Amino acid sequence: LSISQHPFAMAQQQNFSKYLKKTHTVLLVSETPQNKSYTVHNSTIKALEQVINLYERKLKEMNPQATNITYDISDLNNYIDSLSDMTMMVLDERQGLYEGLAR
Repeated sequence: LSISQHPFAMAQQQNFSKYLKKTHTVLLVSETPQNKSYTVHNSTIKALEQVINLYERKLKEMNPQATNITYDISDLNNYIDSLSDMTMMVLDERQGLYEGLAR
């Protein structure tokens, strides 16, 4: 995907852009209520890239014989919506607090 198609590049229109330059970010993902995980990233952009990686990994699992899989932003958004839960905890360094951002 190009950066203009990045799922959260579109979120800039929704007042999300102030978070894109933040540092420490924890991505909490629950594909199902029983399957929960988290990853720690040194930037919000890296956490967002992890969301894309999770989706691409899921596509490969669902299509193991495919050598080329294409998708668009709406497919990625549908994947995000299908998750049981997804939240990012973004560090506000000035306040020393994390702010939770739900999908």
